[in-house]
Amino acid sequence: MQVTFIFSMIFAIIITIFALANSGTVTISFVFKSFELSQAVVILVSAVTGAIVVFLLDLVTKARAAMKIKALNRQVKDLENQLLKSNESLAKAMTPNEAPTPPENPEAVE
Repeated sequence: MQVTFIFSMIFAIIITIFALANSGTVTISFVFKSFELSQAVVILVSAVTGAIVVFLLDLVTKARAAMKIKALNRQVKDLENQLLKSNESLAKAMTPNEAPTPPENPEAVE
């Protein structure tokens, strides 16, 4: 987490320096409209847009993983309940004669 944050900050600083070094005016054509903007603004807006897209994609991935974890935890709970019921029914099915009895004289068993 900290490594990712540090890497992101270094990358942001590099992008900012690059944008400020390239501050000439450029023409942006979008559909039927053209805009004259500073190249620095175009670079920074592109970088921020890319960061937002990556964040949203990561958010979707984390949400899917959380739903999968929740489903698996529910499955584990169901299986634990089945095992508990199985053990209870097995204990009820055993008669006292089937249960092992300890020897009466522990010294005699060798």
